[in-house]
Amino acid sequence: MLITNKENYLITDGRYSEAVAGIPGFKLIEISSSNSLEKVFENLSKKIKKLGIDESNITVAENKKLKKYFRAIPIPDLKNLRVIKDKSEISKIEKACKLGDEAFDFILKKLKLGVSEKQIAFELEFFIKRNGADISFPPIVAFGANSSIPHHQTSDKRLKTNSIVLLDFGVKLGNYCSDMTRTIFFGKAND
Repeated sequence: MLITNKENYLITDGRYSEAVAGIPGFKLIEISSSNSLEKVFENLSKKIKKLGIDESNITVAENKKLKKYFRAIPIPDLKNLRVIKDKSEISKIEKACKLGDEAFDFILKKLKLGVSEKQIAFELEFFIKRNGADISFPPIVAFGANSSIPHHQTSDKRLKTNSIVLLDFGVKLGNYCSDMTRTIFFGKAND
């Protein structure tokens, strides 16, 4: 997406052009074998005097191409523009958090002796999607010793009595995300 003082552009290839064509206020620039990203950047660089980018949302290759065609143009980082949220954004984050709380309450009832980490992760994801949202990231469910592994890859491990249960998941609603990590005990915790 490129927003200028005069026109706004969506730059994409044929995989996504149909999905974004006709978005009000934006002109579509389709990248193809005859209209490469480099050619698009070269043409646009003649019209742009200052370019701001969100560096966290482009690839290294895209960044190199941008710097090649816009090297004489200052490129400030735009991430700070998104730090302060307006009321609408705060409301979306609150809704994502509320659904995350509801998902946590739901999943506690699914923790039964012998259930697998993968089954609980599936139930979490299904609950979130059934309620009109998406997951922020693949849920992490870890039982017992697996709970000590940062970013554990959810496995077929089955829940045993007196085990630690780690749940790390998030809800994405209206393009805003929640993130919840909870550690509970199934049974009783030992010393």
